[in-house]
Amino acid sequence: MRQLELMCYANVHADTSCLRSLILERDVNHALLIQHSHSGRLQHVRGQCLDLLTTAREYLLMGPVQHRQDVTLSDFEALTSNVQRMLASVDQAITTSREVQDAPAMSLGDSFIPTGRQGRPSIAIDAGQLANLAINRTTRVDLATLFHCSSRTIRRRLLEYGFSAPGPPVYVDEENQQGEMICTYHPGRSADLSDITNDELDEPSFGRRMIDGFLLEAGFRVPHQQILDAYNRVIGPAVRPFGPTRLSRREYNVPGPNSLWHQDGQHGLIHWGIIFHGFIDGYARFVLGIWASNNNRAATVGELFQDITGVFGYPSWVRGDFGTENLIVAAEMERVRGLGRGSYIWGKSVHNIRIEHLWLDLTQGLGKKWKLFFLNLELHHNLDRNDGGHIWLLHHLFLNVINKELDLWIGAWNNHTLSSRTERHTTPKVMYVQGSAINGYQSVHVDPVTGETSAYIPLDDPALSDDQTAAYGVDWDDALDTRLRNHHDEHNTHQADATEPDVYVSNVPDQLSQVEVLEPNCPFSSNTDIQELDEFLDTLPHRQECDEVSHTELWRDALEKAVEILGRQDL
Repeated sequence: MRQLELMCYANVHADTSCLRSLILERDVNHALLIQHSHSGRLQHVRGQCLDLLTTAREYLLMGPVQHRQDVTLSDFEALTSNVQRMLASVDQAITTSREVQDAPAMSLGDSFIPTGRQGRPSIAIDAGQLANLAINRTTRVDLATLFHCSSRTIRRRLLEYGFSAPGPPVYVDEENQQGEMICTYHPGRSADLSDITNDELDEPSFGRRMIDGFLLEAGFRVPHQQILDAYNRVIGPAVRPFGPTRLSRREYNVPGPNSLWHQDGQHGLIHWGIIFHGFIDGYARFVLGIWASNNNRAATVGELFQDITGVFGYPSWVRGDFGTENLIVAAEMERVRGLGRGSYIWGKSVHNIRIEHLWLDLTQGLGKKWKLFFLNLELHHNLDRNDGGHIWLLHHLFLNVINKELDLWIGAWNNHTLSSRTERHTTPKVMYVQGSAINGYQSVHVDPVTGETSAYIPLDDPALSDDQTAAYGVDWDDALDTRLRNHHDEHNTHQADATEPDVYVSNVPDQLSQVEVLEPNCPFSSNTDIQELDEFLDTLPHRQECDEVSHTELWRDALEKAVEILGRQDL
């Protein structure tokens, strides 16, 4: 392949051929990295190889004489040999393509409607598809690319279907004090911007993009400059105007949404018996679900997985670490997606670090707040983390509150703008929806009653090799990010060796580990005592409040009432 880089000819046409060869090399390498995708993309790259060969032959045989002398026969043979090797690699990838679409890609803008008038027919754009794809800050130019039309056509359809309101006129004829009509210019402003105060914007736990995502999820549209001003008021301006220089590393490559999910647990609140379990789509970084639990059992993680697959279907692969809490998920993936194909990819926790960006932001936006709150209860309000009764009461009061806040946080994350080098100014939600429309659907839904799947799964679906399994879904940039590694090491408890739960998985690793989190026992002897406590809590006005002061008062009142019910002082 590197011989292609040396073929830079002295004339403009030869320079163009050299550039095309370099672009082709990049496209082929990228396609081979995702050869488990549908074969349509590989066929497109194969056509590019054939086009370059045809162009080179025509240039050598029929090009201008003064230019043909700059290209020797050995140059042409080297080009032909390299392109032929690329063709062979692509053909092999097509025949061994290891991932089959569960549903085809959407047909967008491929049909026309006769208008009965002269000129081109009208492009047919389905209103449902347009509404599904025109989310968040998706621009008309982005939509035009998806529907293979102009941005003006998209604008007209948005107005016709009522998805967008026409803006006010820019130039308005107005009468001045002298009675003269003058044309006045009014700067454009989006018609759907929200009126929100600076005090409501100032959120100390969120960054700029997360503030924007939270507002979009809540239905507010706020100018970027107003969000930036709020961030600077709370956090202050950036210390360094320039970030560190990025190193060139292998890129993270998966073909589309639901091709690979990353599963992980986060132990930032483990001292108080709370574990976060989460699933994230590797392609779009779209959060599929996070749940705070009072244990680390495989059944709990499996229940969360079932809830998620009931909405999004089963992905092609799931990657997780060697924890025993992942066994039920692995068994379900093998049951639905098949044995012997690496449906569940076991690996080191640091190789599953794609999800660590999520945990880092979750800690800053939500986990850190609760950790400081629990520490404050220990220091000033008699919370004892070593007392099982205290931990039970803590969970009884705040575990549901944490999960409600998690739902809000997930909405903010899925609607915040990513800072990825390849997907700038795009949200995970947009990437997930548009990626599914463009690349086809890679998920399988299972009927909970009959057990039948919604898509055909081939019995001869090729398996991943050991090398492919080890590397598939590894984010090499994140794996070498010091900040993410430090966060991973700090919030992941050392795992001890463990025995396997009673569940069948064909590819169980030789060594599994377990972080045991014991579910606290209820200190009350009967449900009547719990009902008495809940009835008392319902009378407290601060139970419905969300601020730290109200939560503190709730803990103090609940602890006092629990001691009264039990008739002892050592709760």
